[in-house]
Amino acid sequence: MINHILIKAESTLGTFVTPDVTLPVKSWTFNAGQSRLMREETGAGRGTTAIEIGAYEPSGSFEAYATPALLPYLIKAAGFNTVTKSTPGGATNARNHVFLADDTAALKSLSVQGQYVGNGTTVTYNQRGVVINKLTVTFTAKEYVMVTGDYFCLEQRKAGDNFSNGNTSAATQSPAYPTPLEAFSFAKATLTYGGTISKDGTSKVFTQTSGTALTNVESYEVTFDQGITQQVFLSSYYAGRLKEGKRKITFTFTVDNETPSATFYDRMIAGTQEPLFILGQTNSYIESTTPYDFEIGLPKVDYGNVETGALSGSQEARSLTVSGEGIIEPVTDNDAVIRFKDANDTGY
Repeated sequence: MINHILIKAESTLGTFVTPDVTLPVKSWTFNAGQSRLMREETGAGRGTTAIEIGAYEPSGSFEAYATPALLPYLIKAAGFNTVTKSTPGGATNARNHVFLADDTAALKSLSVQGQYVGNGTTVTYNQRGVVINKLTVTFTAKEYVMVTGDYFCLEQRKAGDNFSNGNTSAATQSPAYPTPLEAFSFAKATLTYGGTISKDGTSKVFTQTSGTALTNVESYEVTFDQGITQQVFLSSYYAGRLKEGKRKITFTFTVDNETPSATFYDRMIAGTQEPLFILGQTNSYIESTTPYDFEIGLPKVDYGNVETGALSGSQEARSLTVSGEGIIEPVTDNDAVIRFKDANDTGY
């Protein structure tokens, strides 16, 4: 069986547009979300007397390798807004995109098409109003950078059917994969903590000064949770609104602790709050000299927990795990920034 995922950014939440960007994912689940109502009433004993259609609240999850082609679509649908694009050093086109967590703009959404192809038969489903509720990015030594998460959408329909808002669920589109499809990997990732942070008023690019780069990081993971809920009103079976909640940003990283260190334990006890930035690069280059960049910045974090590990007679490698939350940094007035440099000159 062959599977294809096509996406396209919607200009208005829930207004379906025919997906035309084919992207590879490891998995993308389609959960129709069609619930049922069941009555509990006298005379039925332990049986069920009747079942009726209930609320229609489609959702799903996904897992994908972090590629320059895919990431910006997920970033925007996860509550980030493109605030600027500028020309990176060594390039001639505006390919340095900055995304800031947004508290005021309307939810960004996607239209998605999933194609199931096998034995000469294709079954296609379309989704409108796809919004990423939770996005997790994971850097792990010896592996590709991965993105996982879950999403809500307003509606899912088979190709050719009509959505409840009158939009037509598009026919099966011809997939055409973009290039390059090379993904970010562990080998060129740097995690830097501390120092001071500043934001350029024009480009919105954040700069971390006098931070300390960790050279012994084994893994790093950050999750952006929008706290979205689906709201269903009396007027329809379908989800009428996707309501964003309180944004929560959490992180965890593991470092080698063969040479014991109390650096982050001391920070936890002291209540130290400081910047935490990770920068990854691919092995491919723009215009021969400029690598693709993927930087996730938390301008201010609080180290909520430091696991020092068990005392043991084992000779296994010792690690230390640090976790915490991202919070608003008052000078830049942001709790998260993503800088993305790729081959796209037109935005997403």
